[in-house]
Amino acid sequence: MPGQPASTSFSSLLKHWRKLRRFSQLDLALEAGVSARHLSFLETGRAAPSRDMVLRLASDLEVPLADRNGLLQAAGFAAEYHQRDWSSEQMKPLRKAVDILLESHHPFPAFAIDRYWRVIQTNGTAAIMLGAMGVGLGDSLLAPFEDTDRLKQFISNWREVGAHLAVRLKTEARELGNDAFLSAAAERLAEQCGQGDLQSVQQAVIPARYLLGDMGVSMFSTITQFGTPGDIAVADLRIEHLFPADDDSEAILRSVASQSAS
Repeated sequence: MPGQPASTSFSSLLKHWRKLRRFSQLDLALEAGVSARHLSFLETGRAAPSRDMVLRLASDLEVPLADRNGLLQAAGFAAEYHQRDWSSEQMKPLRKAVDILLESHHPFPAFAIDRYWRVIQTNGTAAIMLGAMGVGLGDSLLAPFEDTDRLKQFISNWREVGAHLAVRLKTEARELGNDAFLSAAAERLAEQCGQGDLQSVQQAVIPARYLLGDMGVSMFSTITQFGTPGDIAVADLRIEHLFPADDDSEAILRSVASQSAS
């Protein structure tokens, strides 16, 4: 995995995450309430951390839950976090909460995806829109962006949207410890869209102009996540709400939703 340490020892993993989050040893020591000397010893392997210390450092560094398990196991401790199946009975209250969030956004599209952009749940409008793009439950939203010819049929400003998405993927990859899958997807998108320098895309919001038959709909999205999750699957879950960028787009979306309901 690009950017990951060659060794999987606790000391090398701790140093990796500290540098990735741009903490100095002193900054992290102050944040964690330990001496800089002790933190230095943890990074060189001269001292072994307690379980509480591993979890404290991982929290201060905002390490994803799955990687916190990796830090614990590298230090000789059992994993702390589980990844429950989304369809399990234990997850039923969360599925219901997601359903409420998605359906309350009707008639505008909304869907839930995991860290690799696989579609977990949708509302009716999103099912129509994504279905037209050949994307269903369990499929990755990144798939259409891997096929330029296919993408052109659904998004008229695909270069602009793809370049913006490449920046987002690069950011998400970094937050996940330089995730190899997302990093590679970001680079492929940047290359396809003629956007070699990912940092040069400055716009905060890029409305995507979707083509629904002979109609064009401009939309932008917002992202919702669960706060302080204790499960890896829940931590990875993101809910995307798409909003119309103009009055004409809103009218079209309301019409599409009305026709599908009749």
